[in-house]
Parts: sequence; structure tokens; C-alpha cells
Amino acid sequence: MALAVLRLQALHTIRDIRSQGRHDLRQYQPANADPSKSSLNQILVGQHDDDMGQIAAEKIGNQRLRKDARRAASFIFSATREAFEGEDGNLEQDKINEFSTRVMTFMSNKYGADRIISAVLHNDETTPHIHMTVLPLREDGSLSYKAIFGGGRSNLRQLHTEYAAALSPMGIERGQGYSPAKHESVKDYYKRVNAAQAAIPSQEEEEDHEDDKEFLPDKWLGYSGREARKALDEALELEREKAEKIRDAALTALAQEQESKRRAVAEAVAKYKPMAAENEILKSQLQAQTQAIAEAEKQAREAKLAAEKEAALRQEAEARHAQLETERIEIANAVLTGDPRLVDWSKALLAHQEARQTHDQTGHDDESEPSM
Repeated sequence: MALAVLRLQALHTIRDIRSQGRHDLRQYQPANADPSKSSLNQILVGQHDDDMGQIAAEKIGNQRLRKDARRAASFIFSATREAFEGEDGNLEQDKINEFSTRVMTFMSNKYGADRIISAVLHNDETTPHIHMTVLPLREDGSLSYKAIFGGGRSNLRQLHTEYAAALSPMGIERGQGYSPAKHESVKDYYKRVNAAQAAIPSQEEEEDHEDDKEFLPDKWLGYSGREARKALDEALELEREKAEKIRDAALTALAQEQESKRRAVAEAVAKYKPMAAENEILKSQLQAQTQAIAEAEKQAREAKLAAEKEAALRQEAEARHAQLETERIEIANAVLTGDPRLVDWSKALLAHQEARQTHDQTGHDDESEPSM
């Protein structure tokens, strides 16, 4: 029974995208690929000398993104080797071509062909597979990994189910759901692949060392080269499933951690929001008190000025009263003693009165008050 194989990995930086593109487009030779079969690879989207990092950067543009933003998704689509083999156990190009067409159709319908910036069919490794890089761009051009690809294991399981359904006409089925297998990082995966492939002899080695296979693992003793490679494919499929589970578990743990932080922030906001409202009330009260104090100080200053003015007027009135009293006494003494100055003063007083009358009539005051 042939099983569908799907892996999805988030790429966080332009550097990650560029590195993935160099691997996918074979801009360098991976240790686990056969250089003699490089010509069998097919670039489905893109060009061999593309700089995937630059292409992604231009499409994303100068958006303001979080430091941990996921800028792209790297997919690997494959199936267990028997999906591509004929009755003789050799790979059949027609099956590989059909697989390639179905994968591209599925992804174009699922996410849109314009979001796919690279797709390469690799035939230089043990089992044919497609590497694909997709940008999570909304219709308005903004970047949102969660909006395009979703999050959590349930979305990945659903994607795996839909992918297997797209390959079902080829007799490819979905693997076991909720498998206890754990995810393994790509680096560790390739390390395991390289170690396993190093333990398998080539056809020439099998012919030269037919009677001496001590370098093979014990469980593969007696296997032919093809049988050993088929066993390796099955082992690798299990390892891929383990890798998916480990990644899913890590994503779930991260989502739970982020949800916990979100709830903590929400609780803190709910706790301090009443305090903020109370602070606003106190602030308003303080402003009112400040205005009242300022008004009271203004009134106090005005009252002080009024009191000072009143005191000055009172002092002036008292001085005038004292002067009048002195003049009254002098007049009285002059009358009693027959002081000749009394006659002069009377004349001056009459003149002053006439001048006052003239002033009242004309508004001019050229005369001064008579003095003793």
C-alpha cells in the first residue's frame, strides 16, 4: 500500500528562504543526492539561478513584521516508493509525471498559483518528491502565515487528508492519523538518511562483494540492493511521520504558551483598568481643586489691593480733616483777636468762591484755594 507523504516547515527569515531555495534548485550538491541524476530533476516553478530570498523580499515588500514572523512555508510532497514503481520494481516516469501534475494542481487550487515562488521535482534521491516554497500573502498583499496556512495540528492533519485525496486516483492513501510518531528536525532527518544510505552498497559494490556484506546492518543481511533500499524507504517514511509529530507537538506547545501569555495580558489589563479610571477621576478632582485655589488666591489679591486703596483713602481723608481742623482754629483765633489777616483771607475766600462759580460754568479752574 502506497502512502502519501507531506511535510510543512515555516521559514522565518529571508536568509532561511534563500537557503531553502539553494537546496531546492540544486545550486549546490547535497550529500544525499546523486549527482549523476541531477539532469532528471524538473523545475516546475522558477529558474535554476533564482535567488529565492530576493524574490520573496520583493513580493513581501517593506511591511512592518514581527521579529518572529513566518515569511514562507516550505513543503515537501512525496509518497512511499512503491507509488512510483512498476511491476519490475523500477521507477516509472509516467507515474512520476502524474504525481507532479496532481501536486501542482492541488496546491494551485488550495493556495493560488501566484503564491508559489518555487517548485522543484527531485529525482536525484531515492524517492521522487517535490519541494515547494509558498508565500502567505493575503489578497491585499499583507503577510499572514496563520490566515493562509492556519495553525495547529488539526489544520496540518486536514491538509494531509486533502493531499492524500488528490493522489487517491494513483492508489496512494493517507497514513495513520494520530500516530504516536514524533517529529524530527530536517537536520537530524538528513543526518539519519545519510547514515542509512551510507550503509547500503551500490550495485557495483554488491557485485564486487557478493560474498562479503559485513558492512550492512544485521537486519539487512541477505537483502539485495533493491530490497535494502525499499526497506530504507519504509524506514524513512516512519521517520518522516515521527518528524511530523515532533513538529506538531512543538507547534502546539508554542500555541499554548502564546495563549497563556495572551490570557495573562488580558487579566492584567482587566485588573488595572479600574485603577486607570479611578486615576482619571482623581486627576479631574485635582484639576478642580487647583482651579479653586487659583481663584481664591486671585480674590485674596484683589481684596488686599482694595484694602490698601481704602487705607490710603482713609489716611488721605484723615490728613484733610486735620488740615481743616487747623484752619478752623486759626480762623476762630483770628476772629477773637481781630487779626487783620482775616480781612485778607475773607477777600481771598470771596475770590475763590467766584472762581469756583466760574469753573462750574466754564469748566476751567485757574484759581488755587486761598490759604491763611
